[in-house]
Amino acid sequence: MIGTIEAYDHFPLGLIKAGLEETKNDLLNLHEKWGPVDDWKISYGALCLDRIAPPPRIPAGSAHLAKYVIWAPKNLSNWTAFFANYQDGLHSTKWNLAKRFERTVLDLNF
Repeated sequence: MIGTIEAYDHFPLGLIKAGLEETKNDLLNLHEKWGPVDDWKISYGALCLDRIAPPPRIPAGSAHLAKYVIWAPKNLSNWTAFFANYQDGLHSTKWNLAKRFERTVLDLNF
C-alpha cells in the first residue's frame, strides 16, 4: 500500500469504524436520500485504485462524477477503508456517514 500512496501527489484515505457490509449498506441508504441508487454501479473484485483516480493527481471540485471504493483492511478488524476520486476524499460523504449513522470516521491525508 505504501508504494501505491507514494504514486499520488496527495492521497486522501478515510477509515470508517464499521464492517464492510455495514458500511456498504450505510452508503446505499445515504445515497437513497439524494436520489435513486439505480444509477450507481457496484463492482466486486481486486482492488484497483487506478480505476477510481489514476495517479499522480486526484482532481478537485465537482466537475466530474464521484467514484469511490471501499474495502476491509487486513490488519484493522471492523474498519472499512474509503478512497475517492476527489482531492478532499469526498469528505462530506464521510461526514454524513458519521452524523447520520453514528460512525467514527478518520480522514488521513498523505
